Amino acid sequence: MSAQAMKEKMMGEVTGMLGVMLLNLGKETGVWQAMRGGASVTTAKLAETAGLSERYLEELLRASSLHGYLKYTPGTTPESKSWDSGIAVTGDSFALSSEMEEVLFDEDSPNYYGHSLSLPMFFAGAPFEKLIQSFKDDSGVPYALYGKKFPEFVEKSHSKIYQTQIKEWLKNEDLKDLRSVLSKGGVVLDLGCGNGWSSISIAEEFPNTTVHAVDCDETSMEKANLNFAEAVSGNQVKANQIIPHCCFAHEANIPKGSVDLVMLFICLHDMYNPSEVLASAVDMLKPDGCILVLEFTNPDSFPELMSSDSPQKGLTKFCMSVSVLHCLPVCKVGPADTPSQAVGTCFSL
Repeated sequence: MSAQAMKEKMMGEVTGMLGVMLLNLGKETGVWQAMRGGASVTTAKLAETAGLSERYLEELLRASSLHGYLKYTPGTTPESKSWDSGIAVTGDSFALSSEMEEVLFDEDSPNYYGHSLSLPMFFAGAPFEKLIQSFKDDSGVPYALYGKKFPEFVEKSHSKIYQTQIKEWLKNEDLKDLRSVLSKGGVVLDLGCGNGWSSISIAEEFPNTTVHAVDCDETSMEKANLNFAEAVSGNQVKANQIIPHCCFAHEANIPKGSVDLVMLFICLHDMYNPSEVLASAVDMLKPDGCILVLEFTNPDSFPELMSSDSPQKGLTKFCMSVSVLHCLPVCKVGPADTPSQAVGTCFSL
């Protein structure tokens, strides 16, 4: 690729990043919500409906139209405004297409992406500044630095997977003995439970089983406890069926050799010492117990990946990018006297 082509590629990606920021701005200010239904609206009408500044809306809707996010209809009647943007105001109107509305709002659609749009926003600001320093001193970025809303983002990203798929995973023929044990009344240890939906899902499927929900992040466990209480009040799970522990795995007050199943769902790659965590998990198990690990699937060979045109390359590009900005820095945070394994998101590579 020539230098000019590389520059054009970067220009396109920077413009795309700015577009994502515009989409987040419209989402957080309620602009897209106010435009649902497909009707074409002027900035004056939208400002009145949404209770927002018309001048800001004018700039946002024009920019979003240039990105292809909105449908634009030119107006024909000159209007006088208290500002002068240098572009004549003629009653132009803008509309959110049904396709764009599906992508932004329809959580049941396979094309839904409205939630994921906010991911890059969490990596800017204080976490990014700390990451620059981490590159220089080989330290990490604390999970809490990504903000109190980040655990909520993770919760929404994963909760639907857990609520819809855990039951199917445990119907696997190789797990029929485990399923029988849990149906009668077993013990599950959910390590790295986050906001608790994996714990709720397993407890709901096996009402006679006790679930120990363990996570060391205080913000995540605060939300998990709220989710547990709501699940009890909604009769999803029994009272005291889920026992929360805000601590590291080895600190949880759970007798060794008492657990039938240890779950590690989309969390092992964020841990400082995953090998030690797995070893401590084994110590918790009964002789016939098992460990279920859910992680991202990535190729074992980076050279093969680089020479491939398979869809896996796109997924791994996403995973490795997130790893640089979040997962690797988070798993580098730990005791100063013990080196981190520093696995990152793509630790299967």
